[in-house]
Amino acid sequence: MTIDAKAKTIVVSVNPKIYPLEVIYSAAYVFLDRAYLAIDGDPEKEVLVQIKPKNAGEDPEKLGNEFNNELVNYSVYVVQAVRNQPLRKAIIERALFTNTAEAEYCDECGCELMECPDCGDMYCPTCDSEEDKEAPAKEEDETSEDELIIDDPLGIAKPWKPPEGKENEKSDDRQKKGQGRA
Repeated sequence: MTIDAKAKTIVVSVNPKIYPLEVIYSAAYVFLDRAYLAIDGDPEKEVLVQIKPKNAGEDPEKLGNEFNNELVNYSVYVVQAVRNQPLRKAIIERALFTNTAEAEYCDECGCELMECPDCGDMYCPTCDSEEDKEAPAKEEDETSEDELIIDDPLGIAKPWKPPEGKENEKSDDRQKKGQGRA
């Protein structure tokens, strides 16, 4: 670390073989709200990070030491992330594939079988639909509209119909006033 007391800055020299560039960027990102940062140098040999506090009362040397601590912090994070990557992948795969069932396919046509909502048996939507065409159709219950209405004292469930004769009066009035349609 090189301190410039006159300019109130500190330059931290970082070895990129020990701390990769992504670790240096991550450590620098933590200081964006507290200091101005400039990163320079050769990413193969030496990276120089210039830190200038935004607050005039803040000690540049303290910021330099905290920057070094952040380098160690993010280095450990990267090592742990690489080490735990297979475990994270296994957990995510388990979470995503837990609720999916393996598909079954029809022996005759090869399409995916579906589950019958009534009985739970598997059927082929292509092959089994031919059998449904040959089966006799079920008779529908014939119930009148009045029988379907249950306990409707206000008559809300019945559809509204205009009174007879009223509809013709309105259309006649429109035509007299010149508002009728051509």
